[in-house]
Amino acid sequence: MAPEMVIGDYYDSQVDVWSLGVLLYNIVSGHQPFPANTQNELFTKIALGKFNFEHKEFLMVTEECKDLIRKCLVRDPKKRLTATKILQHEWFTTHLEKSADHSTNLDPAVFERMKSYKSTSYFERTAMNILVKLSSEEEMRQMTEQFKVLDLDGTGLIHPHEIKKCILDHDIKLSNTEVDELIKELDYAGNGKINYSEFLAATVDAKQFFDDSKLRVVFSMFDVEGNNKITAHEMFIAFQKLNQNVPMSEVEQLIKAHDIEKNGVISFDEFKVIFQEKSTDTPVKNADVLQS
Repeated sequence: MAPEMVIGDYYDSQVDVWSLGVLLYNIVSGHQPFPANTQNELFTKIALGKFNFEHKEFLMVTEECKDLIRKCLVRDPKKRLTATKILQHEWFTTHLEKSADHSTNLDPAVFERMKSYKSTSYFERTAMNILVKLSSEEEMRQMTEQFKVLDLDGTGLIHPHEIKKCILDHDIKLSNTEVDELIKELDYAGNGKINYSEFLAATVDAKQFFDDSKLRVVFSMFDVEGNNKITAHEMFIAFQKLNQNVPMSEVEQLIKAHDIEKNGVISFDEFKVIFQEKSTDTPVKNADVLQS
């Protein structure tokens, strides 16, 4: 709903441009430009027309795409882009036309790491998603470039058709069924696409980038009681704090999968083994438990 509709002014087809801006913002980030808990709060924010690109997902969104969103979400409908001007915007005329050039530097090993990610547990995937968010842009630069190669339309999300085009361009032996399985396995957010964090979690070399200090930070998030071990109860609480509803029965299976010493808990040393094994593409024992 555009501002002119909220405040009761005359409105025309320019409200559709506003809706397009809201939709594009949501597609590339997974967030709403005007988050609110009540209808009144939502209408107030829409009427003011103020939003930002502070979500981390926007780090992978091109400036052209963000500029298009800005020019669609203009409070004054007379100053918004028209439908014709949208199609003439740089995001369409320049960035998308150059998308074919992105397929020149794809590392085939990326797909091998993505395929090996299938054998990781939900606990490991959660930890990896946290770890990549603790890393700097410089540390992730190489994989960021690989993400851009696959993100042909520059939306900050990798779609199935983009992967299929890249594997055709590079003569990579991967069937459509395997591509669909990759998307399903890596789609941590459950939206049918691979976002930046999901891609990094699946493809980054854990041993190279994640030292003890980073691993300790993530371990402490699950070591709720601070006793240098993770129990099933602590893991259950940690998942809840991360807004992930994992049943206790499945949490117990995760503990069992990563409990090398078979004493009912995961120590920090056992936690580190998970990422040492990931870096060598060796599946964690019993890691077929609770696939995401």
